[in-house]
Amino acid sequence: MELPSLRYRRECGDMLQTYNILHGLEDMPPDSLFHLAVEDTNGGHIMKLKKPRCRTALRQHLFSLRVIEKWNSLPE
Repeated sequence: MELPSLRYRRECGDMLQTYNILHGLEDMPPDSLFHLAVEDTNGGHIMKLKKPRCRTALRQHLFSLRVIEKWNSLPE
């Protein structure tokens, strides 16, 4: 049936949810989950997110941390 994989669909859903949160389309403040990177971006987009350090593997898989790398790799 050539359906997209569950992993692909989850990543798409995560990117849509991140976009909605950062652009104020959700009922939660973006500051509660994400911090915008302040450094100069040499490519990509201006809404890059800062990834905090994690001590546990459990925290690395939380929504607010697992989307940062994929979000920052998106083109403008």
